[in-house]
Amino acid sequence: MKKIRTHYDNLQVAENASPEVIKGAYRYLSQRWHPDKNPADREKAERITRIINQAYEVLSDPEKRRQHDAWIAEQRRVQEEDASSPSPPPPPETSAESPSKGDFVADVPQVRPWVRFWARLVDVYIFSFVVGIANSLFFPEFMLDPDNEAINGILILFLWVSVEPLVLLAFGTTPGKWLLKTKILSTNGSSFDYGSLLSRSAKVWWRGLGVGLPIVYLVTLIVAYSRLSSNGITSWDREGHFIVMHEKIGAARVIVTIVLLMFFFALHIVSHFLWLIENT
Repeated sequence: MKKIRTHYDNLQVAENASPEVIKGAYRYLSQRWHPDKNPADREKAERITRIINQAYEVLSDPEKRRQHDAWIAEQRRVQEEDASSPSPPPPPETSAESPSKGDFVADVPQVRPWVRFWARLVDVYIFSFVVGIANSLFFPEFMLDPDNEAINGILILFLWVSVEPLVLLAFGTTPGKWLLKTKILSTNGSSFDYGSLLSRSAKVWWRGLGVGLPIVYLVTLIVAYSRLSSNGITSWDREGHFIVMHEKIGAARVIVTIVLLMFFFALHIVSHFLWLIENT
């Protein structure tokens, strides 16, 4: 069945995206593809910018969006009835222009809970590694004692709540988000401030990670996954006026991510093994 190209696809948002998410996606894409920022291929950038503007013009207008949603539903109904029959012509004001091949490198789904999870896991592991090195100079027994593993994990997550905003303010991203091509943006175009980022991190820590408590952690992850998949946005992003955008990751970054996670897992096992040798 041929895919129906919609304005939602061109703005890379879900069909149930809120007006704030649509505005945030438009700001991000219009800046990314601004012709002045793409002098090497200005013609392509201008073409994509026109498509982005057309999509936003329709989706930002409630009536035009309603007409576009009705057109999408009609297209799908016709395809279901007879996949071989030609589709009815779409209304001129609400139909979506299809980019030429190569205009968008790839249609990347913007609801990617697993990518967000792995990005955060990489961040926490790297932070844990740094804290572990620092603390091993002063309290090596505490950090390596297997009996303290759960407490260590809860403590690391708690500390990361206040450190993550500082990293975002300093670099605009975190190691895990940079590696997996995930960006946090403001839906209203304003700059980040420590308070709003701290509030977001705290809500992720509480609502998404269950403060690191066993079992609670698993339950909150499942709930957050379900709500993000169905709503297209998390509660902490909606309340904080944030939007998370994803770009194509690529095989090299996936391999690096896997290697990093395997390295930290192996390091964790080795540290426990060494502790057992030293204390037996």
